[in-house]
Amino acid sequence: MQEYRRRIVQGVLAEQAANSILCLGESASALLPAELAHTYLDTRRWLQDPHFNERHDLALFLLDTGMRSEEVQHLLVAARDLLARRVLAFLPEPAQVAIPSPYIALGYQRLARLAHDESAWIFAIHSYKNTPDWLNSRYWAHPENFDRHRW
Repeated sequence: MQEYRRRIVQGVLAEQAANSILCLGESASALLPAELAHTYLDTRRWLQDPHFNERHDLALFLLDTGMRSEEVQHLLVAARDLLARRVLAFLPEPAQVAIPSPYIALGYQRLARLAHDESAWIFAIHSYKNTPDWLNSRYWAHPENFDRHRW
């Protein structure tokens, strides 16, 4: 399992290099190559006193055991909004749930399913939402027609 996680982290780092990496969770730093510098943030302490305000290129989140789902969602939102431009999270997934809506609702996309009970999720602000075809100036107001067509 650990080797699959390392491969995913290497793939994300190969896709776009990260100058600063934030590790959330006790064993998240073990997934990084030894030569990469990173910052560790204790998730339990941060939940009690959220005054850490550095923004990083990548946040690597490996779930600590015993965290409630509300705490996990709070950390995912904080990582997405405050702590990093991209977030890679390894999260448990119940086998009986077809669509894990809490993660999708937060804007995360499933990167890979590692085992029957864990998936890798990623959030990148640049690929968060694809621009639909209808969202362009062709379907918006046409100032040249303001004097011609009235209802």
